[in-house]
Amino acid sequence: MSRLRPLWEKGKINQDHEGILNLTLLDRHGQRVECEIQVPQRELIEWLITRIRQGLIGFFTALKSSFENHLKYLPEEIHILLAGNSSRSRIVLGLLGCLEEDDEGQTLKELFQQDLLEIFWDNIPTFEVHLPLQTDETNPFRPTTKTGVALGLLRVSPGETLKVINHAQKNNADSPFQFYIGTHRRGLFTAAIKIGDDYEQWQELGAIRAGVFPLLYTTQSQALLGIERGTFGLVEHDIEFSGGEVKGKKVFARIMTPDSIEIGLAEAIDKIDQVTHRQMIQLK
Repeated sequence: MSRLRPLWEKGKINQDHEGILNLTLLDRHGQRVECEIQVPQRELIEWLITRIRQGLIGFFTALKSSFENHLKYLPEEIHILLAGNSSRSRIVLGLLGCLEEDDEGQTLKELFQQDLLEIFWDNIPTFEVHLPLQTDETNPFRPTTKTGVALGLLRVSPGETLKVINHAQKNNADSPFQFYIGTHRRGLFTAAIKIGDDYEQWQELGAIRAGVFPLLYTTQSQALLGIERGTFGLVEHDIEFSGGEVKGKKVFARIMTPDSIEIGLAEAIDKIDQVTHRQMIQLK
């Protein structure tokens, strides 16, 4: 892992033996073995670009949703503070438009601009990206952004004058719901219940097919844009309903706790007081 870190942060392993790692590893008998491993750098970098884009899409989608839910509008300018070793990755910096001086950085920026257009449409805010503080390998005690986080945690430790009230504890009525809930239509996940929705409000999920309803849920913010069925992190749970009275009924659900819902059947939302086949679903 440590020998592959330069590939993540700098986009290459080393210049002297490109793509080759000489390692001393242990075999299944605990004996040391000298190994020469060829690393497909270009393939791994392409994979990293895909995964980092997915992470950034999730971040900016959640950012947009949070502003719209709490402020009811998007600010014209948003400041983003980068911190940690992963933020030094050329891929991260390139996608965020911090490496415009070279062709690779410009290509990455244009790639992520397409993602931002899908998230914000024609209302993309100005993002002011602040680079992480430079580390000094000769001075490991030089402060960085993470130093500020550590000092902040010390200020809220027991015995200090600051107190943190955690509103996200389980079984707290003020805790927001943690999932996107829905079903799939033509292979695409559609969320009917979203993170932060109100408790105990019945919402229609969809119709039953042959006595089975495919319940899908995830914590990924990409759910707001649409996720293909089978995507990692999208859980699918088939719920069976039996009996002749289920015909023509629709599935409704309501949030009960931050990680559980109650589902039932009803003909329509205006007849929700006649809901039947109720059952609790624990989400994991």
